Amino acid sequence: MQAQPEDAVLEGQSLHRANWLFVAGRAQAVTAHERAIGGLLAAGHTVTLLHFDRISTTRGLPVEPHRISAVDGLPRRVRKPAKALELVLPRSRRTELALRRDASLADTVSRANHVLLLDDEAETARAALFAANATARFWSPSQVGAVLEEEPFWRYLDRRLHQLSGALLKPLKTKGLMEAISWLDDREPGVCPAPEDVHRFARGMIHRLLLRGRLDDARALLRLTDRAERHGIRAGGDAAAYAALKMHLRLHDEVVQPAELQQVLEEVFASADAALDAKAYRDCAGRAAIGLDLMFHPRLHTDVPSTPLVESPGTFTRPLYESRVGQVLTAPTSPAPTRPAQEPSVPRNRVGAPLKVTYLPGAYPWHAARALAALGSDDRAELSELRLTDPAFQGMALGELFVSYRLGKAVPEAAADREPATAEQLALLTQADVVVADWADKGALWASLNCPASARMVVRVHSADVLSAGFHLLDWSRVDVLVCVSEHLRQVVVGLLGDRFPQDAVIVVPNVLAPFDGPSEEPSGGASAAGRPAVPQPEDVRGGRTIAMVGWGQRVKDPIMALDILGALLQRESGWRLRLIGADFASSTSGLVNAYSLAFRRRAVEPQLLDAIDFVDQTKDVPGALAGSHFILSTSLRESFHIGVMEGLVAGAVPVVRDWPAFATHQGAASLFPPSVIFETVEEAVEIIWSLRDEAARQAAVHDLQGSMRQLLDGRNVAGRLLEVILR
Repeated sequence: MQAQPEDAVLEGQSLHRANWLFVAGRAQAVTAHERAIGGLLAAGHTVTLLHFDRISTTRGLPVEPHRISAVDGLPRRVRKPAKALELVLPRSRRTELALRRDASLADTVSRANHVLLLDDEAETARAALFAANATARFWSPSQVGAVLEEEPFWRYLDRRLHQLSGALLKPLKTKGLMEAISWLDDREPGVCPAPEDVHRFARGMIHRLLLRGRLDDARALLRLTDRAERHGIRAGGDAAAYAALKMHLRLHDEVVQPAELQQVLEEVFASADAALDAKAYRDCAGRAAIGLDLMFHPRLHTDVPSTPLVESPGTFTRPLYESRVGQVLTAPTSPAPTRPAQEPSVPRNRVGAPLKVTYLPGAYPWHAARALAALGSDDRAELSELRLTDPAFQGMALGELFVSYRLGKAVPEAAADREPATAEQLALLTQADVVVADWADKGALWASLNCPASARMVVRVHSADVLSAGFHLLDWSRVDVLVCVSEHLRQVVVGLLGDRFPQDAVIVVPNVLAPFDGPSEEPSGGASAAGRPAVPQPEDVRGGRTIAMVGWGQRVKDPIMALDILGALLQRESGWRLRLIGADFASSTSGLVNAYSLAFRRRAVEPQLLDAIDFVDQTKDVPGALAGSHFILSTSLRESFHIGVMEGLVAGAVPVVRDWPAFATHQGAASLFPPSVIFETVEEAVEIIWSLRDEAARQAAVHDLQGSMRQLLDGRNVAGRLLEVILR
């Protein structure tokens, strides 16, 4: 018989309905556990009670006791002597005979997941029961009490973890979850140690908590798994995944050099490869998802002055592309459709009819508003907007579901547990002649895997999506045109995709702004260049001293630099003001983000600056909020186009643009703005602003900039170019 440790415990999978088999020799053994049996029944488990002598439950539990007897079913004439003979047989032999004669009893025992031997009489039947079901977990009388005490906590914990893992419409309180974890964590070794599969059980939940920003909850679960390690219960194949999860947390609180990540990434993808080889597809997807979301962690790429995805993309992404699971996840899912290069893909019998265009506005749908408006007013298009509302589509991180979904397209037996989109959404996609995905996010990933072969697919990228994991898992063989909103972003995209996508199919079409008729012949400060009346300003800001900044409340926008610029100007001359338009810093559990926001607040309340800053709430009418501003400032670490600055120029403000550090190697700002308005240091920004403090000089600069940048600023011109790409 297979040996089992005396301190063995539950596997922590209580929510997965189990068959519990209670075996008793005496009625008292059952009575002591009736409350626990009731809890199992209430949770939806199957409970069966076996006994040797006639017993009954006293609380009216809906459990029908089954007697272990080889006599049942015998003809009446032999039943009485057989029963007398049975009573003198050892219980082990009696159980063997009963299982051999009673097919229903044998089937009941074979389906059990847990066999609880409630007393010494039941213990004597262990060998016979084990012979009938060697896969069940057997619990001796000394273990039953601890097991039944622990099970409700696992049930509660498991339920909370599964609720947190899937399609929640509202956040859950974590008090009960943490109480359950604390209870398990405080158990004495040898009484109820952590279960052998606690690592697999908690791995996916820790990952999901990290992606939701619930870092403290993730740390609590990691403490539980660390405790299991201390008591000799090893993570095994999940060890690399746990190292990656700990690195996830570390990146939120300290700067980690990309070189430090390489070994962690190589090991976690190697562990996913091992699971792939073993056909353990769920483990493969879970580990690969952790690796992918670590490789594209936002603290590494989206709000830092330098990212290896720009500086050394091939080297940094090598652990993904050299792993077997990475090659499966990034390979075409089917042969690419062959279509003539210059002919539209619309069927011949629909020539002349409007093209059915299905447009996915993506993770940040407001960016697509003007493109959608242009398509909606074009007779060549029959427009359908496809908003993917499942919570799984939110955010840029992948998570296990989308890795499993992508893996399932290449390995059918690895299919995800559920479809992230509805049948109606899939139908809207498959009826399209043209599919447009605004943002290379999880929606674009889903669309690339389900886009009909007869349809053209156009993907439009910005910058946050290019620096995210989903960009790499798109089936690029299904994409016909990749639209970048700027030249420097095109260069980054080409470097990331390499030969996976043809370079001549990567084009630049800027973001679509509002219609703009160009600079007026005689610039005037009374109204914006877009014809919008200037917002009335206090007398002390009419002298050309107001600097605006849009979308300031993010680390990537580096608003502390804007405060430094304001401070330097105020040292030269009083009257300068900084107008910060947009939302404040969002609540965060990241130490790095909180440290930055705290530093900003401390700087902003310094006496010299406190009364020179105006905060304007987030608004859809950005041009209105900008009206009356004299300069529009960009201090960002990274921008692909910076719509707010372009709108500020249209409104009559001089752009003052940092040479965005993350894209400096590709001359990011210089691909959009003239050198005269680009700066690298606070001192250079101050000199640009100071040189244009005179109203006439500033108006002349605005007039010249609006004229030279008209092709970018004219929304009608840009919208027409985008429509030609989509509707060709």
